Amino acid sequence: MEKKVSSALKHKKWRALINGAFMSLLFMILSVLPVNAIEVYKDSDTKVQWDNTIKYSAGYRLNSQDAGLTNDINTDDGNRDFNRGFISNRLDLYSEMDVTHRNFGLRVSGAGWVDSAYLGNNDNDSPGTFNGTGSNNQFADDTKKLQGLKAELMDAFVFGSGQIASNPASFRLGRHTLLWGETLYFATNGIAYGQAPLDFVKALGVPGTQAKELFMPVAQFSGQVQLVKDLTLAAYWQGEWRRSRVPASGSYFSDVDIFDAGGERLLLGPNSPGRPGPAFYRGGDLGAGNSTSEFGEGNLDQFGTALRFRSEGLDTEFGIYYEHYNEKSPYWIYMDPTKANYAIGKIGEYDLVFPKNVHMMGASFGTQFGAVNVSGEASGRFNTPLLSTAGVILPGTNANNDDNPLYAVGNSFHANLSAIKLLSDSFLWQGGNLVAEAGYVCLINTTKNEAALDPTRDNYALGFRTVFEPAYYQVFPGIDITVPFGLGYNPKGRSPVDLKFNGGADAGGDFSVGLKVDYLQVWKFGLTYTNYFGSEDTQHLADRDFVTFSIQRTF
Repeated sequence: MEKKVSSALKHKKWRALINGAFMSLLFMILSVLPVNAIEVYKDSDTKVQWDNTIKYSAGYRLNSQDAGLTNDINTDDGNRDFNRGFISNRLDLYSEMDVTHRNFGLRVSGAGWVDSAYLGNNDNDSPGTFNGTGSNNQFADDTKKLQGLKAELMDAFVFGSGQIASNPASFRLGRHTLLWGETLYFATNGIAYGQAPLDFVKALGVPGTQAKELFMPVAQFSGQVQLVKDLTLAAYWQGEWRRSRVPASGSYFSDVDIFDAGGERLLLGPNSPGRPGPAFYRGGDLGAGNSTSEFGEGNLDQFGTALRFRSEGLDTEFGIYYEHYNEKSPYWIYMDPTKANYAIGKIGEYDLVFPKNVHMMGASFGTQFGAVNVSGEASGRFNTPLLSTAGVILPGTNANNDDNPLYAVGNSFHANLSAIKLLSDSFLWQGGNLVAEAGYVCLINTTKNEAALDPTRDNYALGFRTVFEPAYYQVFPGIDITVPFGLGYNPKGRSPVDLKFNGGADAGGDFSVGLKVDYLQVWKFGLTYTNYFGSEDTQHLADRDFVTFSIQRTF
């Protein structure tokens, strides 16, 4: 017992030393940075600009683990890996370069981060329930790569504008993000869902983040042409399929140990000293591309078209859309008992399944009522996968992620309605905004494998999310302050389509309050408290309240 306590104290001491080193390094870097963005070159036709943002952030867990949330051996690792204390100690760098020449240009951006919380030992002291293949107090290699140390290419595209038969037109070619519809917060419930993968790690780490900041770029061609006044035709064709970024197995926000990066084993029983427990081991996933790589997978069957038009009489913009896409989130698993190795406790293999060939049709509107901007959208998804129980591939079974699924398939209806109001000057605040959105999803019908439907799911779900952010300007010379309050709540229902609809809780959600300080529009400081509430049956993060601090500098 004394040895265990001593080891824990040593572990916390090293974390504190690393945190201090990070902060010292950060302030050394920030103190020598230029004040403004770097304008590399500029003349009457050409401009080259390079912008950078460096950010330090730290997170601290406020609660100890709740025994009721660690009793499932396949959902406990992310909880057990972090005792009360630091959950992140992260340094981010985001760099972007824009080159424009008359009506054409090039944009390239990239991001990198290091988080020391994932580069050392963790707090997991339960080898019997550990899903990995290594040591229970070590993160899986893929978890370290995603959460601990990573660099990635983001945007990399050329763009231009001109005319086609005297009609104004524009295009983008390369890796970029294109989003349609009017969704503000319900990213998985909107028209844009089929257009790009999502960063759920960011969504959980910064509750209340708007949907447009969560989508990740893919390689594609997109363009639009104005057919007549107030009528625009748009289309895209993608050449890359990427997975959505779900929390890596064992990371702080992970509540399913078999998903995705770092997921290694699906336990059927506890591990014994010196002998792994019976488990399905991770096999080859059924994705939607043809060659796995860091940059996604080659794929040419995702595309869409849209028609947008404005009614001057109604002062409203409308849109109608069609998309064909492949799922980017791993919500289903196949288990294959024919690939066993009983000597190591391997009962078989499991594969994450990313279903293909979903069709979406939708419509949207955006208008203004007085001082309030109101937008909405509705869409139907056809041949969409439905949340299902695990499928078992028996000898002779022909199963895939397309025309021979083991999971349930059907049609669903989705709708989002949002409002934005700018706050006017008053004795309580000087400005700010109030943003709110409600989301609804329901199952229309099941067309394949109805018996496979997850019995814990409902036929519908309803949720809402709002952020109220009063602002105070020039509180001190050069200093603006905002105080954001965020609330997400699902009053009723568990989505039949979306595993984590608005966070995933039924009659539960999350609340956050923060303080943001902007100095000279160059320095940004942030402090946020986040609370999760609701029944532990569906609110799997109920014991993971946390506080984050950040400091950011642009140059």
